[in-house]
Amino acid sequence: MVTHPQWVRVRDLVRHGVIGEQRAIMGASSYFNNDPKNVPNVLEWGGGGLLNIGCYPIITSRWIFGEEPSRVVGLIERDPGMRVDRLTSAMMDFPSGQAVFTCST
Repeated sequence: MVTHPQWVRVRDLVRHGVIGEQRAIMGASSYFNNDPKNVPNVLEWGGGGLLNIGCYPIITSRWIFGEEPSRVVGLIERDPGMRVDRLTSAMMDFPSGQAVFTCST
């Protein structure tokens, strides 16, 4: 992601203030997958929505702000059968602003 020309351009626009001061980033992603044999649904293989698609708004926020969050708050709902997270929401507090996201499977 961070080497793709479109994302390099986005960060360049943000860093040069073209869209104003960056204070907030919001993200959401989801998909439907209830197959217990599918890799994102196997707990022992590191399954779950956060590791599968939640990593993208985390990486993007850190990259755009160019900072690490000083605080993170998260809520996770687990699938009772597969035991992996199926809904995760988080707030990240950066020195320059905040990022929030939700991901679900």
